[in-house]
Amino acid sequence: MHPNVKYELQELERLIASTETSSGKSVLVDTAWKEQVRIEVDRIKQTLIYEVFNFEDERHLERYIQYHQQALIRLMDRLDIVLQVDELKTSEYFQVIYQALEELLDFIERHFTKYFDQDAKAPEGYLALARKDARANIKKLQKTLALKNVDERIIQL
Repeated sequence: MHPNVKYELQELERLIASTETSSGKSVLVDTAWKEQVRIEVDRIKQTLIYEVFNFEDERHLERYIQYHQQALIRLMDRLDIVLQVDELKTSEYFQVIYQALEELLDFIERHFTKYFDQDAKAPEGYLALARKDARANIKKLQKTLALKNVDERIIQL
């Protein structure tokens, strides 16, 4: 990585870690806390845009964007696991953070399309939604094929 490049997700990671280590204590999700997350997301977006104009080498810029893309996906996967097994009263907290990470990933994909790694692993939450949609669409397809008296072997395939 370029020597003057800063990792921009540290504050969001700190917020996640502070709740993960809260030892079962309920985390208060109030308007001020949500605003803090919103301000941090906006700051990250502005910084990413600013960095585009500061890089002289396009390869470094591509690595910078993909580095943050991969970090966002890693954090989203981490939160997805927590949200699946969360018995604490922190799920709203993690959902707010997850939505912020999702917004940032979408921002990178839309505004830095040239540098966005299309071959990167998708976040587990996205994959779960795709699986759910595929299952629903398969059932619709099977019903449609059955109504059209298609060979049962094709329907099973």
